[in-house]
Amino acid sequence: MKSKKYSVLIVDDNESYVQRMIDLLGEVEKVSSIQTAGNYNEAFRMLDNKIPDILLLDISLPGKSGINLLQTMQKYKWSSEVIMISNNSGSFYKELCKDYGVRYFLDKTNEFDQVAGIINSYSSN
Repeated sequence: MKSKKYSVLIVDDNESYVQRMIDLLGEVEKVSSIQTAGNYNEAFRMLDNKIPDILLLDISLPGKSGINLLQTMQKYKWSSEVIMISNNSGSFYKELCKDYGVRYFLDKTNEFDQVAGIINSYSSN
């Protein structure tokens, strides 16, 4: 049986980090496509057009934050598996994101490499 492949949208304004994630995800067999957005407005336009299976989201973005994007997604009932990857990894943000349905919250500096394992752990259902 062929396993499901996932579309991924990376929302982050740090270009070197985004490139590092593209390189990492390029090695993940379950990833079918990777798109990027550098800010809230760009991400909103992309989500309004097509919801990815997985959203890698930073809290700190130019203009509106990743938290604002989570609120917008909830408002429009846009459903995507969100993995928060941020340097703002304090318990306040972790709890806030959990309230918006985020299951995975990773520290951008030390835990970004766990993304591949998380995606590979997703069920084929």
